[in-house]
Formats: sequence, structure tokens, C-alpha cells
Amino acid sequence: MSHCRTSWVRVCLPADLRFWSAVLCACAMSCGLASASGADPAAPTSAPASQPSRMSGSQRAQQAEELGRKALAAYDAGDYVAAADFADQAFRNRSDQPEATITYALLLKDRDPRQALDLVKKYTDDRGKRDYRGYEVGGDIYMKSNSPGQAANFYLQALQWSDNIVSKRAVKAEIRMKLAEAQSMRQLCKDAVSNAEQAVRGLQQTADLQWRMARVYNKCGKSAESAAAMELAVKLLRGEIEGMKRDELRQFNELYSRLTMRDEILRAQYKVLNEKLEKLTGEKKGTGEVRMSMARAMVEQAENDRMIKLTRAAGLVQDAVQQDEKRIEYYLLLAEIEEAIGFRASAVAALLKARAVNPSDARVSEALRRLNPGAASASGGGAGVSSPIPASQPARPTSAPAGKP
Repeated sequence: MSHCRTSWVRVCLPADLRFWSAVLCACAMSCGLASASGADPAAPTSAPASQPSRMSGSQRAQQAEELGRKALAAYDAGDYVAAADFADQAFRNRSDQPEATITYALLLKDRDPRQALDLVKKYTDDRGKRDYRGYEVGGDIYMKSNSPGQAANFYLQALQWSDNIVSKRAVKAEIRMKLAEAQSMRQLCKDAVSNAEQAVRGLQQTADLQWRMARVYNKCGKSAESAAAMELAVKLLRGEIEGMKRDELRQFNELYSRLTMRDEILRAQYKVLNEKLEKLTGEKKGTGEVRMSMARAMVEQAENDRMIKLTRAAGLVQDAVQQDEKRIEYYLLLAEIEEAIGFRASAVAALLKARAVNPSDARVSEALRRLNPGAASASGGGAGVSSPIPASQPARPTSAPAGKP
């Protein structure tokens, strides 16, 4: 290893990271090599290199503070590689720098929750005693490990320190909703419902939020409220999915995530309706409307299943295109699938790629005339092919930790 910044951080982020010893030991050795070999060719332009051996203790502490603040700011801005770079450099000046500590906890919470929880405890025992971030991360980790009691304790602490926070998201309302979910799992229903209903007033009304509300209501035995929230979630999802079809820049993984959420909600709806029908069995009145609702849910579920299969098929064809970019048949099938999904612009882009491979192919010209007469008569290549999800599951971004709070 000839350097110890960007490339070292990328290696050290996986779950088997032994954080403190690796940071202090590996960086010390690699920085020694770097100084012996001259300038570091991989040094990030956004993070100034630190040289603790040439500075006094107070200078190292001051630089650690500056780098720690930059690490956390980079994380909040969504630049996770820069966040790791800055945190790494902060630790080379001060091994327990608080902002660098919470930055790494945020980066590692999904990859290595046990390591992240250790960092959270270090942070909340130090400067983070009055910072909601450490407590919220701790709550998220405990929720994922199915420990709602411990999660609720962390969320209560986070809620206490979440007033007057300037952020792109509604921090206090989101923490309150997470607290409600943890409380509902512990059957603390009065508090759970109260917190959920307060939270929903401060959050953007999305299908995901309504589905979360439905689950809280359901766990607390409020079947009518749960059914209403599920119905609203499905309605919102219809709008979100149709909006994606109108937006040429939407990616397939976004569509896939909405479709799988809608599938989960529709299955839950059908189960609730079926249980209601069983209770009404033998009665002459009241079953007709339930049966109609069940039928509508089945029809929508069938259409949703079709869309899920189409997005998976698109992923398979996209994989094939990447392996052999000269096969006209691959582009034709991709365009056919994308048209069936409703992504006409993506279908045209695939056909333009095909025409770039073979401008005289009659099948491509015919498909272009049908989908986009203007593109059929235009000359030359065109837009790139869209990037569908893999056949098995939606793609995750490589530059960001999953589940960013």
C-alpha cells in the first residue's frame, strides 16, 4: 500500500473492518510509505492531507476538529467517499474525534451494525450527548436487530435533542415515527398511535409513510384505520408509478421499489378483507361489498405482478446487452419490454442504440417509426440505454450506505 486515504478507506469500509486498530495501524504504516515514496497520487482533492508528525499537539487537535466537521458535512451532503476520507484524516490527528466517530457510525450502520453501535456509544458518551444523530443511529440498529425496546429508548433520547434542527428532512417528525413503530412492536399502543399521528402531520404524504402508519394501526388492533391507510398508500403508489412513466430520467430500481411495496400492501389488504369475509359468512347482507373489494385487490395485484416480472425481464436483457452490445435482438426485446412497462423514452433509446449498431436493420426502423416517427427519420446514434435493475432485486448505489437516515 503506497497511500492511506481514498483507496484505503474504500478497502476498509466492509463489514470485517477492525476499526480502531486498522485506522491507527494501517494508516501509520501507509503514510510512512507515502512519505518515503513522494507525493500521494491518489490523494483526494477535496480533503487536505494531514501530517501529524510535523505538528504540535494543539495543531493536531485543531486540524482534527476541522476535518471531523468536514466529514459530517460531507455525509449530510451525500458525499460518502469524501466523508470517509475526512474522517480517516481526522482520526490520524485524534483517534477519538467525535464528529469523525459519528460519521463512521453512520457509514457502517448497515455494513457492520455491531461496530457502528460501539462508535455510537463512544459518541453519545462524549460530545454527542446532546446530538440526536447518535441516538437515532442506535435506534435504527436496534430496530434492524428486532430489539424494539432498546430502539425505543434510543429514539426517545433522539427526540429529546431534535428540536430546531435545520435539515433537508423533517428530523423530529421522522424520529417520532420511528419511535411509534418501535412502541407498536412492544404493544405500547396508546403512545404508538399518538406519536404516529403526530409524526404524519409533519412528514411528506407518501405511500411509504401511509404503509408505515397502516402497520402501526394493525399492530395496535385498529383495523379500520389500518385499512384506510393501506387504501391511501395504494392510491399514492398509483400516482408515483404513473409519474415515473412520464419522467424519462426515472430509473428502473425506483419503479421496482414502488412495485414491491405495492405488492406487500395489496397482499396485506387481501388478507384483511378475507378475514372480514370469513366473519360475515352465513349472513345475507354485508358480504357483497367485501367481495367486490377483494376482487379489485386481486385485479390490481395481478397487474402489479405483471409489472414486477417485466422489470425483472428488463434487468435480464440489460445484462445480456452489456455482455454483447452488437446483438440487435437484445435491443429489440429490451425496447419491447420497456414499452410494455410504459417507459417509451427508454424504449426509443434502446432502439437508437440498435440503429447505431446496424443502421439498415428494417426491424429497428419499423419499431422506431411506430414508437417515435421523429427518431426514425433522424440520423445516427442517440441516447444511451436506460439502466434497469438486476433480475433478482433492485440495484443499490455503490457510493452510499444503504438506509441513510
